[in-house]
Amino acid sequence: MVIDGDLDIAARETLAATLRDLEQYAPETLVVDVTAVPFADCSGLRELDRSRRRVEATGRRFRIRDADPALVRVARLAQYVELAETMTSGAPSRRNIAHVRARVGATSHSSKAESAQRRT
Repeated sequence: MVIDGDLDIAARETLAATLRDLEQYAPETLVVDVTAVPFADCSGLRELDRSRRRVEATGRRFRIRDADPALVRVARLAQYVELAETMTSGAPSRRNIAHVRARVGATSHSSKAESAQRRT
């Protein structure tokens, strides 16, 4: 999943719904790419952490790719330590990874995820 936009209170519902939908179809690892996330607050981090817990409860992995060091720092300060650890873990191989692009936040008011599973 590639997130494009702010992860804040305005994006919380869209992010939560998109993550829940994707969790149903994610293979071994759900990877969230946050390269295009300029801002995140506790509500966005909370949704990512909830998704992480749900995915890991099923024996799968949850990883966040390309997190800015400031985002990792904010996650740790907000006590999302386990979430922060997924941000600093090495990226898994691209096999069996679900890919989706979702626009969230104030930068895009309509947020529909186009999901596709890509196997390389």
